[in-house]
Amino acid sequence: MVPSNPQELLEELDATQERYVKKKLALGGYADWQRRVVEHWLSERTVTRQEAEMRSKAFWTRMRVGIAAAGLLVPLIWHFLKIS
Repeated sequence: MVPSNPQELLEELDATQERYVKKKLALGGYADWQRRVVEHWLSERTVTRQEAEMRSKAFWTRMRVGIAAAGLLVPLIWHFLKIS
């Protein structure tokens, strides 16, 4: 199937592995109008991947801070409970 409009091309891209799309783009396998759509699609995927990576890093940073805080607070609370 040869996509005849940007919507069909986007549907085909979503169903294809990114590495094959990059390879086909590098080999010049897309028409001019398709190349613009593919480049935009690849840039959107890159931005989405970077955002997900940042969210993941932020989550794990919060988890490490929470564990460190618990590591400090639990012994302190335990100490005060033993005094009482």
